[in-house]
Amino acid sequence: MATIEQVRDAMHSQPFQPFTVKLVDGQSYTVRHPDFISVPTLPRGRNLVIHDNEGMHLIDLNLVVEVQVPDAAASSPQRDS
Repeated sequence: MATIEQVRDAMHSQPFQPFTVKLVDGQSYTVRHPDFISVPTLPRGRNLVIHDNEGMHLIDLNLVVEVQVPDAAASSPQRDS
C-alpha cells in the first residue's frame, strides 16, 4: 500500500511532475497539478480528493497501492556535450 507521505512527496516535488495514483481495483487517476488533489491530515482523515476532467473522486487512502511519479531525469531534454 502507498503511504500518505508518498502522495505528499509527489504533490510537493519541485519542479512538479504530473503523477498517477493507482488503486487496488486497477483504476488510476492522474494528478496534473498540485491544486487538483487534497490530502487529509492524519489521523482523522483517510480520503484523498482528486479532480480531473471527469469530476471529483473521493478515494480511501487504504485503496491506494501505488503512486507513480515519472523520473525527472528521464523526462528532461538531453544536452549534447
